[in-house]
Amino acid sequence: MPASQFHNDKGTAPLANECLLIHQVSEGNWDAYTSLFNYYLPKLSQYIYPFANQSMADTEEVIQEVFLKIWEKREMLLHVRSFDHYLFRMARNKLLDLIEKNRSSRNLHAKYARTRETAYNATEQSLLYAEYHALAQEAIGLLSPRLQTVFLLSSQNELSITEIADKLALPRETVKKRLYLASNSIKNYLRSHAEWIGLLAGFLFFNK
Repeated sequence: MPASQFHNDKGTAPLANECLLIHQVSEGNWDAYTSLFNYYLPKLSQYIYPFANQSMADTEEVIQEVFLKIWEKREMLLHVRSFDHYLFRMARNKLLDLIEKNRSSRNLHAKYARTRETAYNATEQSLLYAEYHALAQEAIGLLSPRLQTVFLLSSQNELSITEIADKLALPRETVKKRLYLASNSIKNYLRSHAEWIGLLAGFLFFNK
């Protein structure tokens, strides 16, 4: 809602019986309080609206908080020299509080969005890895006993080619060839069952 749609209050005469109304409000007169509210509502709206990002909801929130505070502290009104200045100073302070609250809220939402995105990415990566790991286990299970033994000694036991050769009493070249055949077989299986080839990198290179 543009500010021009507020009642144009500029140039209107001051409230003739304002002092009397303020005195009556200080004594708890609700009708007098309503008269003050209705008189100052367009003035406050025009003042607050541009600074509240042209938000009617925020403008109304500030005005409601201001007049609520005036009613709660109505006994103090008799000590106020200029009600107009008192009212607009209070509106300015409430407006600043609102701006700070909105800024904090935006920062909180931004932090929440970043945290949510990080958590989502971590969960997604975990699910991908779990599925990838399951496929890899299937591929290993399809290897011949000889190839499977060499591959597991390399990948799970983290033995070098020389250590595997000594353990199985085989030539190093035989171990090397079996390890190559096993790795190549698993790669081909994963390629035929998964779309994320990039995840293969760094998983199946066991030239130790």
